[in-house]
Amino acid sequence: MRVMLLLLVVCTCSAHGAEPSKAVTFRKSVDRGIEWLLSRQDEDGSIDSHRNKDKPGSMITKSGVPYAQNAVSALVLLSFHDAGHRVSDKSQEGIAMQKVLTFLCSGLEPQPVKCLSGAYLGKEDNSMMYGAAIIPYAMACAEPGLPKGELKKLCRRHIRSAVDFSVSSQQLPTKRKEHLGGWRYLGMSLDSDISITVWHLLLLRTAGDQLEIDIPQKTWNLATHYLKSLSVATDKGSEKAFLYQASDNRLTFSRTGAGILALQACGEGSCAEATEALPFLNRVVIDPNDRWLAYGLRHCSKAMKAAAPDIQNHFQIRLQNLLVNQQSANGSWSGNHASQGKAQAFSDEAITALSISALAPWAAPKK
Repeated sequence: MRVMLLLLVVCTCSAHGAEPSKAVTFRKSVDRGIEWLLSRQDEDGSIDSHRNKDKPGSMITKSGVPYAQNAVSALVLLSFHDAGHRVSDKSQEGIAMQKVLTFLCSGLEPQPVKCLSGAYLGKEDNSMMYGAAIIPYAMACAEPGLPKGELKKLCRRHIRSAVDFSVSSQQLPTKRKEHLGGWRYLGMSLDSDISITVWHLLLLRTAGDQLEIDIPQKTWNLATHYLKSLSVATDKGSEKAFLYQASDNRLTFSRTGAGILALQACGEGSCAEATEALPFLNRVVIDPNDRWLAYGLRHCSKAMKAAAPDIQNHFQIRLQNLLVNQQSANGSWSGNHASQGKAQAFSDEAITALSISALAPWAAPKK
């Protein structure tokens, strides 16, 4: 009888994610990363902004803040949420999340952009359209846990404004036809790419589902058409993958994960372009020096929840090799900064936050 019960527990755990031993390993890795991020929070609630500001060679924006400070702080907020922590928790993690939200909501200075609705949240820290999506997306994930009050009202106001900005930016009448439906570095950009597009769709899906903000159906239709135009067949039969832009010809792990997750956000996760790209994620060689790897692992991990169990299991093994086995002694992860040039948003804090978000779906529930 005991053996039968044990087998039942093992089978149940495996059916809901990683096998028990692997899930516990992932949980420990996530918790170590969270602990390190907690140590990087400044008194004002931001993540490492003052330490980074004083570093030799640090990029400071015209607003006087470290490059991508708000976006990195939002990524950390998102990683705490993905790891199962909530802003309503009385724990150290919950208090830290509330401090990040307070920093973001109280310190942000949304910028209006001519010809577009809403306001731009990516200008102050020069995180551009990445920040314009990541900052309000993290807010939208955390906002339901806030008690009624001024902070909650301010948070919702920022999210609402960011959604309006995102929708109007997608539908610029001057946008090139082949790029209509996506987003790019600037609100007024005439082209689009899959890397920024996925973040805006995650913002819109979360704002619509969690906060009941109305997202026009036209937005989803345009995005779906754009994403499917970036789907191409590989040299493996019916298998598919995604391009960065239509003019590109490189099929990579990170871009394909972004494409699948973006279609899932559009409610098109069961379409052939999404389902037939999942096997590509498991067979393609992953370059550990890919400067977009941290983003890619997060997107792929989320997308993989729709894959068959054998594909999921193989992906978890890759995650263990790429993340768990590469975690620093202090709990953080680092990236290949030398190849990233100006992209200093890829600080250790950002890479650690993205790594936590990649491992979290497969980790054992937090204690």
